[in-house]
Amino acid sequence: GTNQKTVADDHNDDGSDSDDDQKQQTSQESPDKNHSKRSSGDATNDDDNEAENNQLEKDSQTKKKKKKKKVRKLKLSTTQDFNAKLQKRGIVYLSRVPPRMGPTKVKQLLSDFGEVTRVYLVEEDKTVRKKRRRAGGSGGKRYTEGWVEFESKQVAKRVG
Repeated sequence: GTNQKTVADDHNDDGSDSDDDQKQQTSQESPDKNHSKRSSGDATNDDDNEAENNQLEKDSQTKKKKKKKKVRKLKLSTTQDFNAKLQKRGIVYLSRVPPRMGPTKVKQLLSDFGEVTRVYLVEEDKTVRKKRRRAGGSGGKRYTEGWVEFESKQVAKRVG
């Protein structure tokens, strides 16, 4: 403890000097004050840690709740109809996609032949894109290959 005194500390209320009494009081009080400060500080740190842990637990619980989806029971007839439609669908593979042609353009062009249900194009590799951009090429997305799904296998055979 520190023994700093002021003028008012040199005299007691009754006017007598008691430096020794005050030194003893300050030496006895300061460790208790420091200890109480430490323990209250530790308590706040513990409270903060508990609050953080509780928040993390709540976050993990909400994530678990979000992952659970409501399961809908399907009728046998609807699943059979869907599977029958899947059997009738035809897929065309595109080995090369021209530059600046995206999925919407592919769907637009091939929908002239028949109903296009899905289009999937594979983006070029990030390293290849970086090299192309460094060499002075355009920075837009390019696709290397793709698949187009038609509603009818017959249409897909005519196109492919």
